[in-house]
Amino acid sequence: MFHGVTAKLDSIFSKQDIFLASEPVQSKFFIDKILKFKKVMLITGKRSYIASGANIFVKDLFKNIELNTFNEFDVNPDIDQISPGYEIAKEIQPDAIIAIGGGSVIDTAKIIHFMYSNDLNKDKIFTFKRDFLQLSIKNLPLIAIPTTAGTGSESTHFAVVYKNKKKFSISSKTMLPGIVFLDHNFCLSNSPYQNACSGFDALSQAIESYWSKKSSLISRTYSIKAIDLILKNFKSVVNDPYKNHHAFMNMLIAANYAGKAINLTKTTAPHALSYGITQRLGLPHGHAVALTLGAFFEMHNLELRRNNSITIKELKQFRNINNFFLKKLNSPPHIFFYKLMDSFSMHYDSELLGLDKRTIMDIIENVNLERLANHPIKLSKDCLKKVFNLIPKKN
Repeated sequence: MFHGVTAKLDSIFSKQDIFLASEPVQSKFFIDKILKFKKVMLITGKRSYIASGANIFVKDLFKNIELNTFNEFDVNPDIDQISPGYEIAKEIQPDAIIAIGGGSVIDTAKIIHFMYSNDLNKDKIFTFKRDFLQLSIKNLPLIAIPTTAGTGSESTHFAVVYKNKKKFSISSKTMLPGIVFLDHNFCLSNSPYQNACSGFDALSQAIESYWSKKSSLISRTYSIKAIDLILKNFKSVVNDPYKNHHAFMNMLIAANYAGKAINLTKTTAPHALSYGITQRLGLPHGHAVALTLGAFFEMHNLELRRNNSITIKELKQFRNINNFFLKKLNSPPHIFFYKLMDSFSMHYDSELLGLDKRTIMDIIENVNLERLANHPIKLSKDCLKKVFNLIPKKN
């Protein structure tokens, strides 16, 4: 029922066709669309493409299609690694670009698609006029098939790219994949820890979108559905995904809903801090996001207890999502999140992680100000230090 409602919302707001492999009719529609192409540029991960079994799927499906594969880039790739993909696209002139992989793979495909569609080289992509972002010279289909249930990159119109180790976010409505295929079978090779990180990424996206300054009725609809599905299926996909295929498909759908939510609102402080945490501690993105998520819940509640009328108004949507969790969990969200991390063997104790005061201040000093500006309340450096201090210690 809900998927039918959101499908209508998608057609109005996101202009995407989303197909579920678990639905035979939808799966056939997707395959029929693919078989219309004669020449495809395929963007994949190096190891995940084979480990996920996606290579077998492609081999069977693309028998009569000219296929050109590009995978010579790292996780969080630099523009210098992505640029050769653009040159390949110019040379072969594909009928479509298809991405099969996690967030970095799909983001890379978005960047290559945008560069090729608008004749932008690796320098121009950082210097174009903002109005140009809404244009696209070539009407080239972009198709995304995620192999992780977390990033939601398949349903967002922005992508992360690095230049000289500095992170940039490129945004354009034309970067939103027009076709998405969700198949949980491509996620089954991921480790329990990978599934835990992916799940927390999706959960945090949905929560942050809900309380974001840009929150709307539509984005909150996506957020609540994502959160509800995650709470019902998260433990199953981490603890025993092979016995819970239905739960894994639900997590993939939940991640997609979370992606739709942040596509409308973008993320807030937990994500803003996560990039510095990943850079300095080497933690995977989802783990880094989870580290401060519960602490922000506690900090927000402390701010509400000050009874400041402005803060109360600003944290209206936080109070709504906090109450939603209290009813669902019968437990304070911040306690639940850290217990869940503990059950997934995701460390959060600052000392165990090597997160000392100097490192914390370094993260705070270099935080993404755009993401902080999207947070419901203004966050000072002292406020962010408080957040790190609210992360519990391991007993």
